[in-house]
Amino acid sequence: MVCPDIWLPDWYKVKISLMHKLSLMICIYSTTAVAHIHAQPNVEPVLDSSSSTAPSLDGAIETTSSDPKASSSTRLLDQVPHILEALPSWLPPQSDQVRIPLQGRTQADTTIDRQHAKLQQQLNTYVNKVDQWFDTSTDSQDAKAQVRVLLDSQWNPHDGYHFKPRIRGRIELPSLKRRFSLVFGDDSLDNEPHRSVAVNNESRLDTIEKAFDRTQTTRDNSSLALRWERWKTPLGFQLNADLGIRDGNDVYLRLKGQRDWSLGNDFYTHVEQIYRYGSKSEHYIRTNAEIKYSKPSQALLANQASLTGIYQGDQHDWYWDERIFRQHQFFYQHQLSYGWYAGGHVANHLAPLSSYGPFISWRQPIWREWLFIHSELDYFNNKTLSRSHNPSALIRLESWF
Repeated sequence: MVCPDIWLPDWYKVKISLMHKLSLMICIYSTTAVAHIHAQPNVEPVLDSSSSTAPSLDGAIETTSSDPKASSSTRLLDQVPHILEALPSWLPPQSDQVRIPLQGRTQADTTIDRQHAKLQQQLNTYVNKVDQWFDTSTDSQDAKAQVRVLLDSQWNPHDGYHFKPRIRGRIELPSLKRRFSLVFGDDSLDNEPHRSVAVNNESRLDTIEKAFDRTQTTRDNSSLALRWERWKTPLGFQLNADLGIRDGNDVYLRLKGQRDWSLGNDFYTHVEQIYRYGSKSEHYIRTNAEIKYSKPSQALLANQASLTGIYQGDQHDWYWDERIFRQHQFFYQHQLSYGWYAGGHVANHLAPLSSYGPFISWRQPIWREWLFIHSELDYFNNKTLSRSHNPSALIRLESWF
């Protein structure tokens, strides 16, 4: 389909053409499903010894036949489970066994546990005072804060070692009917795909000049916004709207919509759309899409993809990336992932392959359920920077409060 210039600007036509790639697997699945439905004769099902009936989730009647011709119209993605089950496996089976003691049992065990519990209590006391700014007629202590403190580290032979502390927090405000909350810290963490397999950091796309950039880190962690949440559209999308300030003096409005679909036969998809406009940063657009095969007691198979656009003055940048991977869970929240990465920048409405290679990652809680480590080893190239394939390592330490 060609988009006339009268309807869409160039930057959005680029996005539409590239989103065809992100949604390819979903389109294949849905179109083959529709073709299968329309291929069936419009007659009432007949119960006999060669067929059976069962009510589907939408109340329709599904028929299964022993006729071998019926298998020819099976949906394409329905063959994936059979392929996965036929593959040999040398890894341990899936498990939800808890290996880390629960926080309620360890709050008084060590000095670190006691300090962590004390900090949580002080944080909740403070956020209840913030909540009373909006409603002084109540002494409710229902306001709560959720805070993530992270330390991202990266090494590669070209740029050496660098690290970046990051923080992201959210304060629920019961006095505002739980429709609003305060969010603060590094807002780029909210751009990461849901259940992202990668250690994401948007600054990875640039050449690193310092091991630690104190000024940039302070600016990235200084955003503050009021969020309107739990806003649903008739189409089933859940929307959030942020109004705040970031990077010192950049007043911004940010919209994020997301939705999940069940495609049947243990296939699911998740889509996120983000748009931000800042008085200084101007336009930021990002789309995250995931399709996964998730069956109980089996390893996850997924494809995560994203498309990002930045429009600031004369700077018009688009870049995309995609990861297809399998993920095993040996114990509760102990996850091993491995797969293939591809990505690149967009130029002249084309999206050439600029970087690709294999990766493997491991994420687990360590010592306590509120402390995590997420490590990644990859072997990527970068044609934009004229770099051949080389190893790199990333580690994220994360603490929850």
